[in-house]
Amino acid sequence: MAKISRCSRRICPAGTRPGSTIESEIGTLPLESCDTINIAWGYNSTDKNFKSSKQLIQFLARNAGYGANFLLNIGPMPTGKIQPEI
Repeated sequence: MAKISRCSRRICPAGTRPGSTIESEIGTLPLESCDTINIAWGYNSTDKNFKSSKQLIQFLARNAGYGANFLLNIGPMPTGKIQPEI
């Protein structure tokens, strides 16, 4: 069993918030990390601050190194299509 004294910015036991303090053993709880391809969690036509492929691959590799799930949010456009920038 692992002990975590503080969640990192991106990787926490499922159901906890980044930055929260965990004093107990986390046992076999799965770890997960959630992020978006840009800043907004949903489609935002003015949000053009996309993360680079390199950044996303680094997030994925870091999560894999911790044995964590990586949830990548891609907010579809109102038409249901994925943004062409992706």
